[in-house]
Amino acid sequence: MNHLLVFSCLFFASTVLASRSWECSKPGECGPNECCVVGVIPYSYPRCEPFGQEGSTCIVGNEPEIRVLFYKSKPKLVHGVYRKYCPCGGSLTCSKEICQ
Repeated sequence: MNHLLVFSCLFFASTVLASRSWECSKPGECGPNECCVVGVIPYSYPRCEPFGQEGSTCIVGNEPEIRVLFYKSKPKLVHGVYRKYCPCGGSLTCSKEICQ
């Protein structure tokens, strides 16, 4: 019984950590194939996400922004962050909101 509990806890922890997107405030805080994005929901924290792959959703003309984000604790200045989605990676372009 103890083995099952330990396995369940380890499995849950590894799943949570593997799916976690890391918080960022500038592009240099993300990996080489990632960008810093911030959602449109109030109090969204910027996070590192992978560049768009073929077939991924994108925003045409989505440029990096300098923004002040307001949270309950204090404002946070971020720069080089994208709105909602990373741009398309490699030689792909965003056409009709799809990386192609």
